[in-house]
Amino acid sequence: MKNKRILIGVGIFLLITFAGIFWLYNKISNIQENRELSAQIPSSLTDFFASKKIEDYPYEPQEVNWDGRFMLFDWEGNLVYNKQRNEALKTNQYFPNGEIKGIVLVKHDSKLRGVYVEDGEDPNRSSEKAYQQYYALSFLDLASEKVLVRDTIWGEEPKQNKREHEDQHGILPTAGIPSEGDLIKKIEEKIK
Repeated sequence: MKNKRILIGVGIFLLITFAGIFWLYNKISNIQENRELSAQIPSSLTDFFASKKIEDYPYEPQEVNWDGRFMLFDWEGNLVYNKQRNEALKTNQYFPNGEIKGIVLVKHDSKLRGVYVEDGEDPNRSSEKAYQQYYALSFLDLASEKVLVRDTIWGEEPKQNKREHEDQHGILPTAGIPSEGDLIKKIEEKIK
């Protein structure tokens, strides 16, 4: 009976380890593929951000009527093509040189929500900060060079309390990040 429990425990450990390795390999492969594809982004699009940031473009809220002719890019100090998100939005057909009417720019960021303090610790000296992650969306119309929509998708609130060896959302590395499904749904709601 004891040996059976040990075997079951080892089996569960190996299963979790292999699943984690597969997840990490898949994530790294996607990042590498997106970086390679990003080298193909035409200069007609990268020129929009050669000397300006998205915040520098005028914001004039209005409906987005692009007839589905747009591309999504992640913003990491430069444009990064995201193959998986564009496939989900069915906009991958326009990459790299299709005629599009706009760009949806997704910036992943976080906002400080507080600090974790242990008993007797000074809150001003705590190095353990609690952040809430979010995606900031900007819909840039290429013809008018104006941002038509700005929106934010918030991830989970950080935990109020945490144990010594976990992060602010638990032990999972992607906890707290807004879901891909919510991101795609929000974009589809905004674009006609």
